[in-house]
Parts: sequence; C-alpha cells; structure tokens
Amino acid sequence: MTTNPPKAHPDAQFILSAAALSSAAPHEWAAFLASFDALVSRRCEDVVRSPADTIFINQGRAQALQHLADTLRTCRAAAEKITRGR
Repeated sequence: MTTNPPKAHPDAQFILSAAALSSAAPHEWAAFLASFDALVSRRCEDVVRSPADTIFINQGRAQALQHLADTLRTCRAAAEKITRGR
C-alpha cells in the first residue's frame, strides 16, 4: 500500500516569506499590518457607500483584502505548521 505525501500548502512560499519578514523587522511589520488594516477598513466602507452598479466589485475587493490581512496576521503560526509538515 502506498501513502501519499502531505499536500503542500498552496500559499506556502508567500506565508514563509511573510513570516521571515515579520521576524526580521517586528516593529516595521506591526506598522505595516496597522496600515493594511486601515486600508481594509476603507475598502469595507467603500462597500457601504457603493452605488448599486459597483457594490459587488467593491465587495470583492474588500473580501480579498480581508483574506490577505488574515493571512498576513497569522503568517507566523501558519509558517510553523508548514515547516512541521515538511
């Protein structure tokens, strides 16, 4: 019986790079995350203020940025899981 190797995380390289950067420059990383969170908030506000013809476009942008913010915020923990799985 053959066993399949664990599936690689699709964003592994991005997560590992972000985790390395966050460790190398923690104060700058925190400032970056704060400014990124502010950007996400502005894009969420754009959804509320959107006219009907652009609401879904703005919603998609806000969702994508929120997903990226979540990935960046959790990159160290995710990097640990990735490196343990290798």
